[in-house]
Amino acid sequence: MDSKALEAECAVLEARVDALGKELAESRKQNKAIAKQLARIGQTKPTPPTKPARLPKGGYIRAIIGDTHGCHLDKAAWAACMADLKSLDIAQVVLLGDHIECSGFLAEHQSPFTISQAKYSYAQDLDAANQWLNELQECCPSAEYHMIQGNHCERVEKWIMGHTLANDDDRKLLLEVLDPEYRLNLATRKIKFYRRDQFNDTCSERGTLKLGNCLFVHEVSTAKNAARIAVDRYATNVVFGHSHRPDISYSRKPGVGQIMAANPGCLCTLVPVWQLSRSSINDWGHGYSLQIVAPDESFLHINVQIVDGKSSLMPLTLSRKRKKK
Repeated sequence: MDSKALEAECAVLEARVDALGKELAESRKQNKAIAKQLARIGQTKPTPPTKPARLPKGGYIRAIIGDTHGCHLDKAAWAACMADLKSLDIAQVVLLGDHIECSGFLAEHQSPFTISQAKYSYAQDLDAANQWLNELQECCPSAEYHMIQGNHCERVEKWIMGHTLANDDDRKLLLEVLDPEYRLNLATRKIKFYRRDQFNDTCSERGTLKLGNCLFVHEVSTAKNAARIAVDRYATNVVFGHSHRPDISYSRKPGVGQIMAANPGCLCTLVPVWQLSRSSINDWGHGYSLQIVAPDESFLHINVQIVDGKSSLMPLTLSRKRKKK
């Protein structure tokens, strides 16, 4: 083959190589386009992030906790409540009373069956209540705290009064040694304490606390319709504890408007052996309450139920802060 024929054949081969290179490049380009289309088809549209609800300026969140009963605190229910409180900016906490049990210590006030099931000492009960308060204040370190005296705390105080009427110094000594107000270090903890036998602020009934547009009291009734009884009795918004039964009722009063009464439920053991002599325990329920309070003190009340250690509170973020752009 002469040189001219060889050059011609080489030129043809080069042209074919160039054409194949272009075809390969075009094929790669098409493959990339197809891959992008497949990726778009297979992808679900990402859910946009939920914007946190913001409290109005001057608004705040109030948490309300009912009966815990010292050593009888239900750990799973309390853990669920703690998780919720940590996720929210709680500005105020109201404790409705009966945060100790003391059944073994106060034998004269209890049924023989209850006393026989008291497997712990009064000191252990106080230790359990102090531990619970420690955990609560770690959850809500900047909150303002209020505690209403429950009937179990009051029993200790009455026992002391009954044994020291002859000498006031003895009364003061026994209060410091035994009374829950002192043994739970409420003054040191900056928890305001309200006794059942005293008038507080402008409230017309003993043992009642008023915060904003709502009253708080330990005990109203153990009836199944206690919330309805409370809303009719007080003719204003009221939250109460004692019966361990979650409950809520609304009513419209002439000249007052719509009002509500609620019981958040309890955080103590639901079916304790020490209470089997009472039929009402079948209605007990775990829970706590939240009030989202506006600057004018109007509020949204939420009873948060806890079932089998799981809170019914939907993921809820309430923030006073705006995100920086």
